[in-house]
Amino acid sequence: MVLTAPFAALLDLIAFGATNILSPRSTSFWNYLDLASDILVGTGPYKYIHYIRDNEVRFERWDMYWGFPGYFEVAILRIIEDDTARMTAGLAGQFDYVGGVLKTFIDTFKGDADFHVEDVGEDLCYFYLEIYSGPGNQSGADPQQQRNNATLRRALAWAVNYTYIWEEIQAGYAVEGVPAVPRAMAGHNASVVQASDSKYNWTYGISQARELMASMYPTETFGLSFDLGTNDSIWEGLGLRTLEINRHFESVTNLRINQLLENNFGLIGINLVETIRPWGVYLDTGENTPWEMDIGYIGWCPDYLNPFNMIDPLFNLASGSCFSRINDTSLGGLTELMDKAGNELNRTKQLDIYKDIQSLIYDVERPLNPASHTHISGWVYLVQATHKTALKGVQYNVMTQAEMWKWYYDT
Repeated sequence: MVLTAPFAALLDLIAFGATNILSPRSTSFWNYLDLASDILVGTGPYKYIHYIRDNEVRFERWDMYWGFPGYFEVAILRIIEDDTARMTAGLAGQFDYVGGVLKTFIDTFKGDADFHVEDVGEDLCYFYLEIYSGPGNQSGADPQQQRNNATLRRALAWAVNYTYIWEEIQAGYAVEGVPAVPRAMAGHNASVVQASDSKYNWTYGISQARELMASMYPTETFGLSFDLGTNDSIWEGLGLRTLEINRHFESVTNLRINQLLENNFGLIGINLVETIRPWGVYLDTGENTPWEMDIGYIGWCPDYLNPFNMIDPLFNLASGSCFSRINDTSLGGLTELMDKAGNELNRTKQLDIYKDIQSLIYDVERPLNPASHTHISGWVYLVQATHKTALKGVQYNVMTQAEMWKWYYDT
């Protein structure tokens, strides 16, 4: 492979979890495969038979596999998008392995002797609030102008009741969020202090948030106490800002998050207006008219184990996934650091730059800068994987990938 410019994440990118080796004799070099009609010829222990949209993917064992071919002759991946229906089918014994178990069902599976629930550890996925940090949709606007500036964004970060999210909304199966880069990934900056840090609490956070709002609206907040429990009704009636918040269609978690934020942000004089969008509409809005959403709740999972995969797609203005439209071109700012990290071939130096980026965006003890709190980290799930107790040889890795050709039944 010959590159036209340095790209530090190349070796990790080659290990992209969705990368597969396909035969050049069966696979067009120039065209994408149509899973509904084309035949996939790969190099794995199972042969692809068919994919029926919204129903199943079927594989059969390939006995000529160069390694151990696996115990099961057929492997079927059933697709049930409705979470409750999938949990019900799993508990009814329709599956050997149940993926994406809802947190509210974990105790039920643990209480069923036919199932084993594996506590895998912290998820690598990152869930966050994305705050629109661009200038708006007006023609000729200064790209460095921010409709929702860093002071406002830090106030929002302080105002969130994080422990309520972890303990109530996520039923105790979540912990403090990360500054984009997972704790299990090289390059994670454990020294970043977020508003959710255990050294603080929500009462303190509200006081900090109110102080920041008062700095922006001194006349409207004159004489008001910053302490939670005093002047709360007055703060709630101020209406200092009205922000549009997205809710993903049919997402119960997003509904409960928004209800919490309506309460939390109301206590610092901010009103929320909710818009419900199906997933496709949300993606189109974020990419094409992001100024229509001031706040969006979303998650991002790594495809390979390099901080580039967690930082560049979410904060690079050229990325279709950068809904915040952050455009920090200040000296030593976000854009400069991302470019520097992407070109740094020394692994140690590269990871240090990504640590600096995390501090730049998330640290509440760092002076405000144009990129501060463009994202507000919410939580990291504690991962549980569920399979039938009689199924043996089941192992889970940090990417929570199921290696089904190693599975067998102990008879």
